[in-house]
Amino acid sequence: MYSKAKDGYLDNQIDRFGIVYNHCIALHRRYYKLTGKKIPCYTLILHLTRLKHRIKWRDIFRDLPSQAVQDVAERIDRSYRLFFSNRKRNV
Repeated sequence: MYSKAKDGYLDNQIDRFGIVYNHCIALHRRYYKLTGKKIPCYTLILHLTRLKHRIKWRDIFRDLPSQAVQDVAERIDRSYRLFFSNRKRNV
């Protein structure tokens, strides 16, 4: 279906999105332990934007579309909102 060069590029991009996703989940867990609340979506997006400019994270964010990175943060926010609403209703 794809040539090997494209497969490597897509595989690399999926791996980097996984790193961003796992970082967001870890950040949510730390924030919840400290405050007892979920982190706001805008704050998470702002954090990811700041990470782009750090030397350590520059290679990870290099070719990732910014809208897709924001979408990762929004999806995580939606899932946490659903989790807390279900927890509140004892579902």
